[in-house]
Amino acid sequence: MTDPLRLLLLEDDPADAELIQELLEVDHFVCEVTRVETRTEFLAALEHADIDLILADYKLPSFDGLSALQLALSVRPDLPFIFVSGTLGEEVAIEALKIGATDYVLKTRLSRLVPSVRRALREARERTERKRTEEALRRNQKYLEEAQRIAHVGWWERDLTTNHVSLSDEVCRIFGVQPVDLPDWHERWLQLIHPEDRPRAAEAAAAALRGGPRYDVEYRVVRPDGVVRVVHSQGEVTWDELGRPLRQFGVLQDITELRLAERELRASEARFRTFVDRATDAFFLLDDQSTILDVNREACDSLGYRREELIGMRSLDFDVALDEASILRLKQRIAAGETLAFETLHRRKDGTVFPVEIRSGRFEQGGRRFLALARDITERKRAEEERGRLRQLEADLMRLNRISMMGELAASLGHEINQPITAAAINARACLRWLQREPPEIGEARHSASRIVSDVDRAAGIIERNRSFYRRGTPKRELIDFNEIIRQMVALLHDAASRHSISIRTDLDAALPKTIADRVQLQQVLMN
Repeated sequence: MTDPLRLLLLEDDPADAELIQELLEVDHFVCEVTRVETRTEFLAALEHADIDLILADYKLPSFDGLSALQLALSVRPDLPFIFVSGTLGEEVAIEALKIGATDYVLKTRLSRLVPSVRRALREARERTERKRTEEALRRNQKYLEEAQRIAHVGWWERDLTTNHVSLSDEVCRIFGVQPVDLPDWHERWLQLIHPEDRPRAAEAAAAALRGGPRYDVEYRVVRPDGVVRVVHSQGEVTWDELGRPLRQFGVLQDITELRLAERELRASEARFRTFVDRATDAFFLLDDQSTILDVNREACDSLGYRREELIGMRSLDFDVALDEASILRLKQRIAAGETLAFETLHRRKDGTVFPVEIRSGRFEQGGRRFLALARDITERKRAEEERGRLRQLEADLMRLNRISMMGELAASLGHEINQPITAAAINARACLRWLQREPPEIGEARHSASRIVSDVDRAAGIIERNRSFYRRGTPKRELIDFNEIIRQMVALLHDAASRHSISIRTDLDAALPKTIADRVQLQQVLMN
């Protein structure tokens, strides 16, 4: 043997201990022997030493083999224990074997020692291997049960000769029953199935036993606590040589959450399709080759195609403003992460063309995808054209208004200047009359000439005031006597009023204070 045999030897006779070791080593055992004689030594070796085998004498001065066996069974029950004694009777030996000894060898027949040791070691290895296998089996069983619990999958078996049914713990949990509740399980099983699903499940089970389709059925379970679960069950039937069913074995999975998730996904997809179809923009989902994968209702309505017709078309089939090179450049920019917005032209199925605004971006879903939103901007273009026409009309009106204003200003200015010019002309003619008299009325002529100067100065003031207005200047404000301004205007308009038989009377307040104002503006207001 390559590994040493670690031997705990309970023996008070050194000669016997040496003989035992020699016999083992002759048979190619390499022994590491720990020899003890007392209970204390034996217990210490059990607790601290690495041991493969215990050999024990039956009687020692202060200890005995049966006590040693009981200690070994309590401390190291996995170690093989062989009695090697000269005084062990048959009845005692049988009792020792019943208690737990591996074997016994009489010192008068030590030739049996090596075969006994080999058998004990082999059985110990087998026990160790069996224990390891059992531990692995229990561990695997635990893992299997845990996996079944996590995946909500269990197994079931039906013995068709005895009608006995076995269910895994997970299947019992899914059905909400205990294993003790299994008598007449087939009828109990049918009662647990939702009434609407019961006929279909029963027929699937019966058909499988008749040699029909493989048992594979989905149904709802109404557990005793009222909770409803959805399960998927599959099974195989084993037949004897005469074609009679012997056994049916299958698996059952709780798929309630899966079906709820699928239902929610379908509802979500339906909601999304509703939102998309109610959108006022046309949606186009395209692949990397610009082939349409899906569209919404607005895309169909705007282009005049059915959804089935648009799917599979390429954007160039209805885009009349872009070519392959332009689309390639746009796709490269979108692939780089840009979200593009641009205008183009789409052609309907009937051949009419309309302007659209496109917004396009990229996302990944089983490969590269492009989403394009197209908005019909026909009305916006019309509105822009209308705004352009309105802006032109506004400009034309402003030009006409400026012309009209210039005319009005010219008329107003002519009206305002005409008054002092007319007054100056009247005074000039009066001055001439006074000078033509014999002898000339120099005093009256001088007075008329003075009024002519005043009228001309007032006309010049009106012109200067208008020039100041157009130069965006400020009026000339000064301290003036309002009564004096009124008397001047009465004198100025006296002749004109007389010609029209108009009498002007004034009632002026002598205590009226002077005020700050533009003299020309006040004169013009009073004259008007």
